[in-house]
Amino acid sequence: MTTGYLGTIEDGALIVTLMPATPPNSPELAHALAVRAQAATTGRCECGATAELPNRAARRRATREGRALRVEFLHEHDCVATDEAIRRLTSAALS
Repeated sequence: MTTGYLGTIEDGALIVTLMPATPPNSPELAHALAVRAQAATTGRCECGATAELPNRAARRRATREGRALRVEFLHEHDCVATDEAIRRLTSAALS
């Protein structure tokens, strides 16, 4: 099961973010994924990181070709939305 979030980026392009459902015994993981989804749909994380978007030409080319874009975030080291934090929380929830 997944949860979907909708948003737009600065030029009005639609952003769709799908996040996995979390086990009920892991509110920390649920919070981390919600922070990450918020960052993905707004372009700004609560830690202050902002999305590093490809230029407009690359975004338009991806749209024409039906490809998704990879957006980078340089989160603060202690942010719950980092890949490392999500992996750690996921591992703890599944063990």
